[in-house]
Amino acid sequence: SFVGFLCYRFRTLNSNSVSGADVTDAIAIIAFYYNRSEVDSGETDRSEDDFRAVKMSITSDPEETSKQRMDDSTSISHDEDVFFLTEFDDLVKEFDFSAVVEPSPNLEVEAPRSDLDTLITLTSAKKDEYEQEIEHLRNTVKLLREKEKNLEAQLLKYYGLKEQETAVTELVNRLKIKNTEVKLFSLKIESLQSEKRQLQSQVTGHEKAVAELESARSRIKMLKKKLKHEAEMNKEQILNLQKRVARLQEQELEAPVNNLDIESKLQRLKILECEVEELRNLNMRLQMENSELARKLESTQILANSVLEDPERKAIDETSNRLRQENEDLTKQIEQLQLHRCDDVEELVYLRWINACLRYELRNYQSPAGETVARDLSRSLSPKSEAKAKKLILEYAHTEGMGSIDFDCDQWSSSQASETQELDDPLIENSSATKPTNSGKNKFFKNLQRLIRRK
Repeated sequence: SFVGFLCYRFRTLNSNSVSGADVTDAIAIIAFYYNRSEVDSGETDRSEDDFRAVKMSITSDPEETSKQRMDDSTSISHDEDVFFLTEFDDLVKEFDFSAVVEPSPNLEVEAPRSDLDTLITLTSAKKDEYEQEIEHLRNTVKLLREKEKNLEAQLLKYYGLKEQETAVTELVNRLKIKNTEVKLFSLKIESLQSEKRQLQSQVTGHEKAVAELESARSRIKMLKKKLKHEAEMNKEQILNLQKRVARLQEQELEAPVNNLDIESKLQRLKILECEVEELRNLNMRLQMENSELARKLESTQILANSVLEDPERKAIDETSNRLRQENEDLTKQIEQLQLHRCDDVEELVYLRWINACLRYELRNYQSPAGETVARDLSRSLSPKSEAKAKKLILEYAHTEGMGSIDFDCDQWSSSQASETQELDDPLIENSSATKPTNSGKNKFFKNLQRLIRRK
């Protein structure tokens, strides 16, 4: 190397011909340029300070410069950024030691100026080369930094494109999912449209059933009104009968009980009261059955409104027809029971009238000759006996002042007329309604005749 060459050159020189100061100056210059070549461009200030120190050492005292150079050489050797060869360090130490041992300036001999000039020219040439190399390195550093910036920009672009690519893939996946959902919804729409068409076809078939159910509902409403009216009338009649029975019982307690006919008639009255109670219970039971039928019809209507399949619709039609038939049968039974009840009520009222008349006659009445009495009415039965019994009751009431016996004939006739009007339902024919009334009257007269014969 260049440093090795300089060391070899100084060794060949005679130690007497070259002074220690010149040698140390040369070594300092070499160290300066070597340090400058090794140190980075950012440390140029430090190398320039070293160069100034070398110049000052050349012009100053040899002893001071030798000590200062020795300190500088040690500091340079211990610096982390400067690295010298081991041979060069040994050479520096030898020259420094020789300079310290020979302090007298008289013994120093001037070195040949030619060697120093060559050394300076070499160092200047090296300096130019190093400066050129430093400039070249600076340019390369600038280029590398520009390349680094460009690469960073490209890297950022790459990362941005990568993120965009991931976003695009995600959007593509979402688009595929949405397409599948659209297909599913289209299939659902088609199935719902087909179901809608089926339901429309079923609704057209159910209109007839709905009309029948409406008619059945109207009939049920009419029957409910009729039953309510009948229940009110029955309550009124039962209250009147209870009042009359209570009055008759009071009169019986007052009057002597010695007539077997009166006792038998009283027993008959009790039997009739039991029958009335049974008829009342039967009426209540029929009302409950009618309400159950109404609920069943309403449930069938609800089932008909909710669109069902064909077998279920057939079952509903069958149940509705069956319930309709049962409702008609029950209405007929109710009407027959009403007819029988009217007959029994008529019979009961008539018997009570006759009973009242007989009690009056037995107690304090002697019938004049040629007039009809209650005994005659009980022996000879006819359709006119009812009017005669009414006349007798009115006569006895006027003569004796029977205000306690409150037999209202007009009320009885009006109640009888109302009951006959209620029996005339639009569901039952008039011909079938007149026959049971006539048969009921015949039955009543037969029963009355049988009771009188027992007497």
